[in-house]
Parts: sequence; C-alpha cells; structure tokens
Amino acid sequence: MLLISCLVYALVAALAAAASNGHRSQSHLGRRLLPQPKQKNGASFAFPTKDPFYRVPADVGKYPLGAILGTRQGNADAFGQFAAEAHQILYLTTDYTGAPDATVATIVIPIAPRPGKPKALAIGSAVGSASIDCSPSFAYANPDKSKNLPLVNIVDSPASTAALFRGWYVVIPDALGSKSSFLNGLTEGRAMLDGIRASRNFAAPLKNADFAMMGYSGGGHTVGWAAQEAASYYPDSPIIGMVTGGMPADTNNTFYTLNGGEYSALGFQGAAAMGHARPDVQAVFDQHITHAGRANFTKMLSGEWCLIQSSRNLSGVPVQTAFTGGDIFQNPVVAKHMEEEKLGKRVNRISSIYYHARNDQIVPWPQMVHYINQQCEQEGARLQLSWATATGHILSGLRFMPAMLNSLVQVLEQGYKVKTCGIDAQSIPPVPEGGPGLTDLIGHGAANSIAYWRAQAKNGLFPL
Repeated sequence: MLLISCLVYALVAALAAAASNGHRSQSHLGRRLLPQPKQKNGASFAFPTKDPFYRVPADVGKYPLGAILGTRQGNADAFGQFAAEAHQILYLTTDYTGAPDATVATIVIPIAPRPGKPKALAIGSAVGSASIDCSPSFAYANPDKSKNLPLVNIVDSPASTAALFRGWYVVIPDALGSKSSFLNGLTEGRAMLDGIRASRNFAAPLKNADFAMMGYSGGGHTVGWAAQEAASYYPDSPIIGMVTGGMPADTNNTFYTLNGGEYSALGFQGAAAMGHARPDVQAVFDQHITHAGRANFTKMLSGEWCLIQSSRNLSGVPVQTAFTGGDIFQNPVVAKHMEEEKLGKRVNRISSIYYHARNDQIVPWPQMVHYINQQCEQEGARLQLSWATATGHILSGLRFMPAMLNSLVQVLEQGYKVKTCGIDAQSIPPVPEGGPGLTDLIGHGAANSIAYWRAQAKNGLFPL
C-alpha cells in the first residue's frame, strides 16, 4: 500500500536530504522576473471589491484562455524564507456557462529552484465565502486586513512553504472567479486550469514544468473539479498528479448534512454565492428572501462576513429560515443547479490520491466512498482513497498534511502514478508531528506551520 511506504520516513528523509542538498547549491532563478524589492506586508493593496486590478475588462472575450490581462508584484514575505518573489496576475478564464471571466492568481518563485525539469504545485484554497474580499490573493497580499487569512492559511501555508523549501514553484488561483462562486464546480475547475495556463504564460521556467494539484476541503473541491474537467478543457495540461483531502463530492448531500447544525454557515455562504453567480436562482431567492436573510447575504457578498465570521453568527441556524414558503432548495430552479454540482459526471483521468476521515462531520465518509466507487467503474480512472479516523474536519486535514505533502514529493520528484483504483484496506498510520524525518521532507517552516495550525484548531480558533 502506497501510504505505508510513503510514511517510512527514514527512507524519505534520506532522499529528501540528498535532493535538498543538491538544489540548495543553486542560487540562480533561471531568470529574475522583476527586479523590484519585495512588497512588504501588502500595505498598498486595497480590498478586491475596491481594487481596479480585480476588475474584469470590458473586452475580456477577445483573449484566449489563460491570457494575462494584468500583472503586479505580490507580497513575497507572506511565503517565508524560501520565496524569492511573489507576483499577482489577472488572467482570462470562463465561468460555468462558458462566458469569459477574469480572476487573479498568486505565483511564487522559489529562492532555489530544483535542478532539472521545473516542478510546480497548484494549490486549491479553502475559501468558503461568497466575496472576493475573502480571496486567497488578498489574504497573502494584505494579511493584516484579510478576514479569511486563518482559513486560507491552514492548508496553503504548510503546502506552499514545503513546496518552496523543495524548490518548486507555487501557483494559487482565486479559483472562485470574479463573483466568488463558492462551490460552483465548473467555475472553480476551469479557473484552476486556466490559472495553470496563465502561470506558464507568465514565468518562463513554468512553460515546461510538471504540475501537481493539491487542495483540502473547499480547495479539494476546486482541484477535484479541475481534474474531472482537464481532459476536455485543457487536454494538453502539464498536470501529472493530484493529492487532495476532505473533498466535497456531492454538495447537495453536504448541504443537508450541515444545515441547521454547527456548520450551517457553509450553507449560507454557498446559497449567497449561488444566487450571485446564477441570475435564475437569484430571481427565485428575491421572491422569497426575508429582511434578515437579505441582510445576512449582503454581509457575505460584501466581504463583511467571510466564513469564520458567518460561522460565529449563523451556527445552528437553518438556511431555509432566510426565506419564506418552505424549503427553497427544493424549488425546481434551485434544485436543478444543486444537482449539477455533483462531482463525478465525467471520469477523472489524472492519477489522484484522496485522503478522508471516516468520521468527517462536514463531508460524510459514505459520500466519498460513493464517488470513488462510481469513478472506479469507469475506464481510465486511477484513484486511491486513503483514510483514517480523526477528530474534526480541520484537525483531520492537519493530520493528513504530512502524508499529503509526502505524496506530492513522490508524484513530482519520483514520478509516482496510481496504478489501480479503489479504497485502501488499512487506515493511515499515525504521523509524527515533528522530528528530523518530517523536517527533512518539508522543512522546519512547513512542519512548524502544521504544528501551529493544529494548536489553533484545538484551541477553538476554527468553528469547523
């Protein structure tokens, strides 16, 4: 079983140490992208809703997919000591209807790129919010002002820090698009794929790079849809593998699992985003929304409430209370769109490793089992589901993080491919929280980041 061997850290540490010693002797970047000094603390970046850089150009439809529409320097300090430069690009993508859209990606250049063929990690961020003010690009550009930094950072920080430590390039798209279409699978998947296209147009070393995708929770949803759509939307993509965890495969099932419970805010944010992105759904909402419901949706769409703030205010509140006339999500117009958000209508042909907790209270285990079994019935699927019994959705992700990062090392540096399709018979063994094996693999920064966010989650920072 891959994961047992993945976690034999003595062997991996030896490989990692040899590789890291080799690439740290390289001090050049291949080409320096921009000579300006690093942007400090994002002081000059406004909220995206007020920042012209994020605006979709009127003539956006005349450009090809992945075209770069704007560039500026980012905040390299947000990515730690192994980041040489950070850049933000505005690029062309399409939404779920195929209409042109533009969104932002953050591209981070490692201080010592790995020798040989360049490697890149595209990260799907857990955003969980209906406003672009909650986007990952703003969280990294202006961490002092972002209301969503903890949620975005809990996965992105250890992943990006580990990637840069190993000399990989990092690409983090705002995959929800210009309307922050949370849990709109096609929009997210296309924006992720076009973010990879755009990064290759922007940075010369990425033109021939191998890419892997990674995401957890909402970020897993993004990369899961990207993997499903890659064969048709980006058939010549450079993606050689995907590692994901806690992935919602059936958002309708997830919605009713969470609705009215401790995590009901996810449903509120999803509903606000669905109405904002889909005019026919918004028309139904407008006929039935209450005064309090409209006020709450406004706070989400404006960015006043990202997921953490809405969780503190809406825990235990059924989303249906925002509307009159019964369960609005059974309205034919709304129900049709929710049914469209089921992942698995096409086969994922990318070699993919999934991690999931059997007692995940946000994305139920049976949902993931159904998805894997359905995919494995189709020709060409190479999916492996690995599991553990862990406490809480966020803490599960932090438990999986060392194994996920280790899997990415095997994919990008050792060419690992999933050869069969199915669910591991044994659970993931406990993973050390530190020690030389882990730090040699992902660096002190990433190991410390995992430990920090684990402590924050245990102390109740996240209502998830």
